[in-house]
Amino acid sequence: MQKIDEFIFSPHKMYKFYHILHNVIKENRYFLIPYSFFLLVTSFLLIFFSKTQIHLAINQYNCQAMDFFFKYLTFLGDGLFVVFLFFGLCCYRYRYALFILASFLISGLIVQLLKRFVFGHSDRPGIFFAGIYKLHLVDGVSMMGSYSFPSGHSATAFGTFLGLSIISQNKFLKLSFFFISLLIAFSRVYLSQHFLGDIFAGSIIGTLVTLMLFPFFKDVQASWMDKSFNSILKTSK
Repeated sequence: MQKIDEFIFSPHKMYKFYHILHNVIKENRYFLIPYSFFLLVTSFLLIFFSKTQIHLAINQYNCQAMDFFFKYLTFLGDGLFVVFLFFGLCCYRYRYALFILASFLISGLIVQLLKRFVFGHSDRPGIFFAGIYKLHLVDGVSMMGSYSFPSGHSATAFGTFLGLSIISQNKFLKLSFFFISLLIAFSRVYLSQHFLGDIFAGSIIGTLVTLMLFPFFKDVQASWMDKSFNSILKTSK
């Protein structure tokens, strides 16, 4: 047990962790700077307006094209998408595939614990506004009723696409990954599956988990981690 503690909490390991984390934040500023702006604006809205006011203001702006767009975009925040992405990344590098999968599993666990044991009585908009206000709902979307806070789709979206931003070296892709994650999270509000505060909290969980996890996966010294399905197939030929 002492050796494990020394391995995890040794000054050398802690310095290395900080160094990697510092670099990953710096290298992903094209994702994290606009994300910080999103947090700032959302914080302002949540402080000065009630969740009812915010949701009703957003809900009144809708059209058929946005209904269609957000109805299908929201699936990118599902676990099934992460599974497909995991196998896709296994063709590139196991290290990155396992990193994305671990981020999804850990952030998902945190979200579910908060949903069920801390904020279990938080109703979703469909239940919250029932008999009070007739929301615009999108045809074909199955409405959830409970466990509104925090948003699991938002945690998955921000965690997964920040992970892809970390993997990518392209600045345009990093910025694009932020906007994709933001749109996925917003889809949950547009579809009245969540309130703005739910996606705000979910995004923080996904982002922090991904940032904290990457230094550990970066530091793993195992040659097989940098191999892929493709390398195995080439070797077997």
